[in-house]
Amino acid sequence: MIIKEFSRLCGCNPQTLRYYDHMDLLKPVKVDQWSGYRFYEEELALLNRNVDRSGLSKEAYLRSLITGKTLQEKPLPEFYGVLKNLREINTSLNQIAAKANAMNLIDTPKYWANVSELQKVIGKLMEEAYR
Repeated sequence: MIIKEFSRLCGCNPQTLRYYDHMDLLKPVKVDQWSGYRFYEEELALLNRNVDRSGLSKEAYLRSLITGKTLQEKPLPEFYGVLKNLREINTSLNQIAAKANAMNLIDTPKYWANVSELQKVIGKLMEEAYR
C-alpha cells in the first residue's frame, strides 16, 4: 500500500507520515529506490487508528504496549461534562458548608469526611478514564 492509501486509511496526511518516517516513529515497510514511494502495511494503519483513539502520543502509546499497560480509548466528550458538573457540585457544597459552619449548623468532622469521599470518587473516575 502506498503512502497516499495508507494516509487515508489511518486518517492523517502523507506529510505527517513522511515526518514520522524521518523521526523513526513509523517506518514504511519498503521505500522504492526509483520512485521514492513509501509502502506501508495495514497493521500500521490499525496502529495509527488505535493511537488516535487512545488520546496518547504515538510514543506514549507504544511505551504503554511495551510495559503491558491496559489501554482504553479516550473518554467520550460527555464524560468531561459530567466531571465538570461533579466539580461544580463539590464547590457549591463547600460554599454551603462554609455558611452553615459559620452559623454552627454543621458537624464539621462529618462534613470533611463526606468531602473526602466525594474527592475519592472523582479521583477514581479520572483514573478509570485515563487508564
